[in-house]
Amino acid sequence: MAYIKGRVARMPQDFLKRKADNTAFLRAQTLVRAKLQATDVALAWYTNKGELNPLETMGLGIVQTRLNRTGDAERSFQKALAALPNDSLVLREAGIYYFKQGNFQKSQPLLQKALVLKPGDALTLFYNARLLGESKQYDAAIVSMRQVLKELPEDPEVRYHMGRLLGESGDQFGGHLNLAYCYELQRNRKQAEFHLEKARSFARDADQKKQVEDFENFRREREELRQ
Repeated sequence: MAYIKGRVARMPQDFLKRKADNTAFLRAQTLVRAKLQATDVALAWYTNKGELNPLETMGLGIVQTRLNRTGDAERSFQKALAALPNDSLVLREAGIYYFKQGNFQKSQPLLQKALVLKPGDALTLFYNARLLGESKQYDAAIVSMRQVLKELPEDPEVRYHMGRLLGESGDQFGGHLNLAYCYELQRNRKQAEFHLEKARSFARDADQKKQVEDFENFRREREELRQ
């Protein structure tokens, strides 16, 4: 998601060169290399590394996915899963891979198992919500996406997919209001205003009208900060 990628991208470059001193650091280092380094640089690192451990094999799968080498990527993910079948990170990244390939049948059990092992992981919840939405399980999808929204209220991608889920479920007010947030966060004032007006037209009770006011205050505060 944009917010997470932005934070990670600002990490110092020597982060990737530092020797791993604990498991959490090694996992974070793997994700930064696989997801944010230039693909040619990352692929060269994996190629020159020699024998890869299971976590590095997962990282290679991510890089291969970015290069559209889907067959190689799937083999890497399957190899990592075979070695670490109960690792929430490997399960999550493999689940995301299959989701992006449109293979929801393979994605679902991987994401669900990852959530059992690490229930509050925002990225797993995000893709689980989208997966549920694909099968029109809107109530469950919205519950999952709301958990993500609590962690990342200013991530435009989260707001976008929440808006889509709510709209498709029949909640036109909530759908348009979240899309207004999405476009405001992207500084697309025209689209933000369009969806704000739509949300305002669907606002029926005092709570919904208060949510519209909250958005207007949010936008005003952002404008003041930009001045």
